[in-house]
Amino acid sequence: MPIPKTINRNHVLKALAKIDLEGVPARNVARNTILRYKTKPYPTKWVICQAYIFDAGQEWPTKKFVTQESARYLRDLGFTIEYI
Repeated sequence: MPIPKTINRNHVLKALAKIDLEGVPARNVARNTILRYKTKPYPTKWVICQAYIFDAGQEWPTKKFVTQESARYLRDLGFTIEYI
């Protein structure tokens, strides 16, 4: 299932702030692809899941999309994506 196109840059920025406060669950730590923002790394899939909370009020399940899709979506919103 594709990432909802209603997730925008502002939702992502709010998600990054939420992740800064709450951290990343061990099962969602990035294995090979990160969003780099203000020198900090964030797992792309977890960012999308958290951004959806600010869009629709609930988490978007990580099983509904692949890492490459999240990286492409975030890059299209103007974020820096790195492969580790």
